[in-house]
Amino acid sequence: MNSIVASSLLQLVYRNALRTCLPAIAGVLFIGWNISRYSDNRWWLYWVLLSALLYGARPLVIHWISVRSSLSLRDQLFATGVYTGLCGCAMGLSVLFFPDLPLSVRLMITLILAGFGAGNSATNAGYPPFFISYIIPLLMPLGILWILNPDNQLGHEVSASLGALIMMMIVLLSVLGKNTFRMFSDYVVLSERQSTLTGELSNALQLAESERNRAENSNLAKSRFIAAASHDLRQPVHVISLYSAALQTIADNDRARAVVADLHIAVDSLSSQLNALLDISRLDAGGVQAQYQTVDVTACINTVLSDFRNEASERRLTLRNATQDLPLYASTDPDLLLQILRNLVGNAIKYTHHGGITATARPAGEFIELTITDTGIGMANNELAKVLDEFYQVDHQNTDKQKGLGLGLSIVDRLVKCLGHTLTIESEPGVGTTVSLKMYRKQGESDRFLATDKPVIDTDAVYRFDLWVLVVDDDPLVRRSM
Repeated sequence: MNSIVASSLLQLVYRNALRTCLPAIAGVLFIGWNISRYSDNRWWLYWVLLSALLYGARPLVIHWISVRSSLSLRDQLFATGVYTGLCGCAMGLSVLFFPDLPLSVRLMITLILAGFGAGNSATNAGYPPFFISYIIPLLMPLGILWILNPDNQLGHEVSASLGALIMMMIVLLSVLGKNTFRMFSDYVVLSERQSTLTGELSNALQLAESERNRAENSNLAKSRFIAAASHDLRQPVHVISLYSAALQTIADNDRARAVVADLHIAVDSLSSQLNALLDISRLDAGGVQAQYQTVDVTACINTVLSDFRNEASERRLTLRNATQDLPLYASTDPDLLLQILRNLVGNAIKYTHHGGITATARPAGEFIELTITDTGIGMANNELAKVLDEFYQVDHQNTDKQKGLGLGLSIVDRLVKCLGHTLTIESEPGVGTTVSLKMYRKQGESDRFLATDKPVIDTDAVYRFDLWVLVVDDDPLVRRSM
């Protein structure tokens, strides 16, 4: 027998012996009381004491056997089977008092003994050695006595039939007990296998969780490092950008101007992509904390549209603020809100080839809903679920690297979550996209002045100013490039 099955069987027998101890003693006492009413000798008293002692001590004895480390599992099973057989013999001795008992008491005792025999299959899990060692001395003498029918109280035919039924009961219970033990064994093996698999799965999950935490900590450490080094990383690119702009003013032939123009485009692309990577690293590292103020949303829209007016003009796109002339104040961080709007408007301009971009802010109950609508290429429904992912670009077949790394909307998503606002995107291919930002409305005056209108600068014009400019910077390269 499997050692795990044997151990489980001993534990089951012990638990059931503990549970059936009092009912078994009660049955012994009940039989003894009935015998005492019709028996002249005192042997029944010794039988009661012996049977009650065996059943009462059974849990203690089985427990003692199961914890004996000096005994092997086989010896423990054998000792338990012997003790079980003694209990069956003690209970079966009650038939010795049958000659002194009337028919009604005999039938009553027969019924009790049959119940003990049937219950033994459950208490011993049907284990054949335990079951047979108990049921044979319990029911075999009873069946033989009814078949012999010594005093003919019931009639030979009926008495013989009753004895035959008891014998058949022994066979039937033995077969059922064997099947019960087979199911018990299978259950124990499956349970042990399930426990092993559960343990392995738990260990695998813990290992995976540990690896995930380590990866997250590693990514967070990288993000914190990049965020901490943000200034040092931006400075060289800023210097290159300034020198590139300076070269444009001193290029003296068409070839030099073309090279400088391409260099300026490359530097602008590098600067834009680096800024996006540094911004998203700073957000992931938790380096951005919202500073809530009462902000004029209309002024923010005008400021951002002014920033992009020259770029939109070069692309022949219109920029329009369709907000009604109403004071609309929101509780938000003005710097983060401006960054969100710049990303949204800049993204709309990149993917709009005809038409324009319209910004609108309107009250919506306790909220203000700010929308940016473009007439660009739009997106399909399957792309809307991915558009906020890092490095995802809708126009993925376009090889124009000036369109960035696909981090604009990822940054917007993180900033919106940081502010506790709500972002929704609706789009239709070939028609355009509408991005809506919902924020809490606030009553009162704006805490911060924002320039709402900037002049359109003619880049081909020459401006002369009668003034001095003082440049203060701790980086010599930045000072010289300025």
